Amino acid sequence: MSSRARRKIHLDSPTHLSLGSNGDVQNYSYSSKEEPQQQGHAVSPIHSTPAPASGLKLIREAMPSVFLSLGGLMLAGTLLDALQKWEVFIKVPQLFILVPTLLGLKGNLEMNLASRLGTASSQGHLDKPVSRWKLVFGNVALLQVQAACVSGIASTWSLLVASMVNGQSMHARETALICASGILTASLASMFLGSVMCGTVIVCRILQVDPDNIAAPVAASLGDLITLLMLAAIATMLNTVLDTPVAVLLIVFVLSLLPLWVILVLRNEFVKHVLMTGWTPLFTAMLISSVAGLVLGKFIDSFVGLAVLVPVMNGICGNIACIFASRISTELHQWPLGFIPNKQKLSSMTWGMLVSLFFINVPAQTLFLFLVSLLGLGDAVVTFWFVVLYLLASACLVIGLLKLTSILTVMLWRRGLDPDNYVFSLITAVGDVVGTMLIVQAFRILDAFK
Repeated sequence: MSSRARRKIHLDSPTHLSLGSNGDVQNYSYSSKEEPQQQGHAVSPIHSTPAPASGLKLIREAMPSVFLSLGGLMLAGTLLDALQKWEVFIKVPQLFILVPTLLGLKGNLEMNLASRLGTASSQGHLDKPVSRWKLVFGNVALLQVQAACVSGIASTWSLLVASMVNGQSMHARETALICASGILTASLASMFLGSVMCGTVIVCRILQVDPDNIAAPVAASLGDLITLLMLAAIATMLNTVLDTPVAVLLIVFVLSLLPLWVILVLRNEFVKHVLMTGWTPLFTAMLISSVAGLVLGKFIDSFVGLAVLVPVMNGICGNIACIFASRISTELHQWPLGFIPNKQKLSSMTWGMLVSLFFINVPAQTLFLFLVSLLGLGDAVVTFWFVVLYLLASACLVIGLLKLTSILTVMLWRRGLDPDNYVFSLITAVGDVVGTMLIVQAFRILDAFK
């Protein structure tokens, strides 16, 4: 076989090649829906398959991180409720439309990063110092590119949506404030949170703990809280210099760094492919999340406590779905891209795993409602029927997201697309929209029976 023929053989291709008795290359293909053993050929995992994890082990490792994320999400919800009274949010209420999109963007970027690093960890890339630091620096540079581009478009999109809904155009100064707040918040938050996520996955690897069970909830909880804090601080600062060109200069400065980040990414073998393939889900999620922003902006003043409840319910259910997606993706990476083994070989998609993930949601949501009632967060009135409707809404949301996750992750892999770069953005965006609507409906039902 010639050296050129050898170079054309890829392990991640759904068409597999073998050598005939005369040394020629022979190829055979198989349907992604059937086992190749049925055609007389056996496909082995590319990497060693980890031992199946039990449901109890999943609960033991994931429950603390989900409860930790509960604390971060509660703080984020409390902060969002308090922002209604801040001068800059009263003066520029369009910032509320930007909030779900910006939070979704940051959560998506960090969870995509966590899943990529989790897959790299299972493949042993984090065990070598050289490849470990290449992964860290490459992913941080990639986050800067994605955050600057998507946040700029998200800010512009929120302005367009606000003008279409309200029928009013905004002044140039307020437009610059919103765009600068979104871009600068995304850039700074991605730098900080990306570094934290890299450290979290590396520590999990050292402690021999599965990062798929821990990294996603930590990313989501820290992402919401840090992003809200930075958005509030930056918007308030820019509001004090609203009559100066500071906002425009900051936008130009952040965007001028884009060529540097792009060069660093293109020189990194681990992430350069993501630069060309990871945009579609981010922009799709941005469009979906803008619907959640419209719903939140419309009803945030109508229902007391809505601002506290929305981030937590959506966040916990989204975290659980992302744990599920990360586990499926990591296990699928043991096989050639495009090949789906029998479900019996996928330990992450058993009923035991689904039931374990579902029951992680129940105590987390119940504890949250108890703390809301005990501490009086957001002035929400927690009655018996409100608890019933809230838990029912969260159960419907987590079941729907788990089902969507299983379908979407396998479908993307079958089509030759890496779920690490696609699935998290879509899951969290859908969860934000559906979860916000479910909570609003719960409030409406309570009002109807008063």
